[in-house]
Amino acid sequence: MTHTVLPPSLDGKLVTPGDRRYAMLRSTYTTRHSPAGVLLPETPREVADAVRYARERGLPIAVRSGGHGLAGTSSNDGGLVIDLSALNRVDVLDERSRRVRVEAGARWALVARTLAPYGLAISSGDHGNVGVGGLATGGGVGWLVRSYGLTIDHVRAAEVV
Repeated sequence: MTHTVLPPSLDGKLVTPGDRRYAMLRSTYTTRHSPAGVLLPETPREVADAVRYARERGLPIAVRSGGHGLAGTSSNDGGLVIDLSALNRVDVLDERSRRVRVEAGARWALVARTLAPYGLAISSGDHGNVGVGGLATGGGVGWLVRSYGLTIDHVRAAEVV
């Protein structure tokens, strides 16, 4: 990965095949791919920088929200994976109105642990290791769907890059 210089905001956040972390980051839980690199942005601005970097390089992009991807589409061969696992904050904004903010890279186990002390839950995936972003944008079928609907039914706002 040499042509376009990595933006300073992403310095130290690119994992390539020679890095010891690469073996774990190339996996989607069900499949193993061989991306040219995996970027680990920590802010929405860095996600935008990662998208711009991939576009300038002409690299295919796959986005991993932080959990596993059963379909295998959260990785690729020869392209760039943007792994959102560092964007994993879960905040209760207003306990009374039951509004929470969940970043796309959070996993559902973290969401459940954070919301439990407030007596709150969100219709989520079937396993705590599932990433919020992937499940929510795919609709969000999980254990509570029959009682509370899809995850996406409860999304009030989204920051889109």
